[in-house]
Amino acid sequence: MFKKIFFTVLFAAISTNAHSQNSDSTEIANLKARLDSLEAKQNAYSKFLVSQIKFDQQLTRKNIEAGEYGGFVLSGENTSINIGGLIKTNLTRDFKEMNATNYFAVSQIPVDNGSENKYAMDIGSSRFYINSVVKTDNFNFKTKFEFDFFNTSGQMNFRIRHAYAEAGRFGIGKTYSNYSNINSSPDILDNGGGPGEISIKQIQLRYAHPITNDLRWVFALEESNGVIYGNDNTSVATTLFPDITTNFRYKFNDYDDITHLQLAGVLHPVSYYDDIEERNTKWGWGANIAGAIGVLDGDYIDFQVSYGQGVSKYYNDPVVPFDARLDAATHDVVLKEVYGWFAYYHRKWSEHFASNAGYSYMGAADDKYTLDTDEQLGHYVSANLIYYPNSKIALGAEYIYGVHRNVSGKRGTNGRLQFQALFTF
Repeated sequence: MFKKIFFTVLFAAISTNAHSQNSDSTEIANLKARLDSLEAKQNAYSKFLVSQIKFDQQLTRKNIEAGEYGGFVLSGENTSINIGGLIKTNLTRDFKEMNATNYFAVSQIPVDNGSENKYAMDIGSSRFYINSVVKTDNFNFKTKFEFDFFNTSGQMNFRIRHAYAEAGRFGIGKTYSNYSNINSSPDILDNGGGPGEISIKQIQLRYAHPITNDLRWVFALEESNGVIYGNDNTSVATTLFPDITTNFRYKFNDYDDITHLQLAGVLHPVSYYDDIEERNTKWGWGANIAGAIGVLDGDYIDFQVSYGQGVSKYYNDPVVPFDARLDAATHDVVLKEVYGWFAYYHRKWSEHFASNAGYSYMGAADDKYTLDTDEQLGHYVSANLIYYPNSKIALGAEYIYGVHRNVSGKRGTNGRLQFQALFTF
């Protein structure tokens, strides 16, 4: 009887253990399958993430202007400070007469200019920045301070590029105008860029409002600084009101930070003294459509089209350097009609090589006070090849050709070959 009970208990224990082992094996198999699935997903995401990081680490103009390069971070519990900068050295050679050396401005090409082989070296566009982020319970407080030594006269003087602070949706200080779109700027080596680009920096009071995850609206009051020329080309403008700017930006997808479209507008008050010595204002205005389109793996197209009256000051190289003309006898003011555009293609050949090629244009319409000596249009064409040995260095060569023409039909042309070495820290 005792033996029967013993073997019965032993058999039950063995059966229970076997069932437990089978259950454990099944659970282990299921767990292993889940881990394999998670590992596959992680590997796929890691490949995507590495690809994005490699793309973002290239020293493109977009990443540089966004501050996404170099530097080191000091971080506390709620505060981080990013300190960095870049050293940029340019070697240029002009083939004809040119009034500017440290940037290629078509407005600085003399009409009827002759041949003149001339080279120059420049480091003025080297820069230093300090950015900070302070996290609070209600919003993030951000600051950006950046300066360089670039000056259109060629003198290496201290110049503030950005002195800007944001508290949640509100911003104040000097940064890129709300009317511009630096994320559509082509990756060129020239310090200036094409005449049709709008990339001005201004002091402003700004409010940004996210409408959806992909759509954003921004409104700003900005410094005015209008320019009116009298019959003798003397400036007679005054300032009464700030500029009013607004834009809507739509991001088309989540897998890259390139493809987007921005619609922007500006109201620019052009103030002056009328014939009874009272201050008066005519309101200039402008519309700007700009964006970028991703077309291939790492390739994209940058573009911009703009039109307005009395808004010449917003253009990167204002071929027409005034917003309006004033007749000295009648004190009648006519706003200058201007328009510009550019299109550039960015080709990523490999992880270490990329090229950019495109065209930029700015022009102005005639009016009853137009002079034969007034500038009328500017053409700008460039192409480059840039080598990125790593995320800290970029070496490039670029050829630029420009045409400057005035109302009488006289024109000047110039070609420039430029070499650039860029190091970040």
